[in-house]
Amino acid sequence: MNYVNKETEYKLVTNANKAIEKTDVNYFKLKYCHCSSGEDRWSYPLFRVANREAMNKVATALLNAGIACNTDVYIDEDGDDSRGRPMLRYVYSVEMRDVICEPRLNLYTN
Repeated sequence: MNYVNKETEYKLVTNANKAIEKTDVNYFKLKYCHCSSGEDRWSYPLFRVANREAMNKVATALLNAGIACNTDVYIDEDGDDSRGRPMLRYVYSVEMRDVICEPRLNLYTN
């Protein structure tokens, strides 16, 4: 895996935050998605946003700042309403592509 070091990660995330703050998006939250495959473990930064419009604005701001990104919409079934129909919850996020971080904490060591 081609991990970025902590200094590079910090610069990329800081530049991304500055680019997003210039937009009129009033809610975005930096999160890290943690992944594993066999013995490999890694994480990558993503920004959670409130809706599709905000997702598109954040992605455009990142692309204009020279930061490669992907958009993602996760649809979650969140139970049933009073008529038995499924309630769907949409989770919008923008992933910073090519920023793969080393795991911060290895919970699987002895």
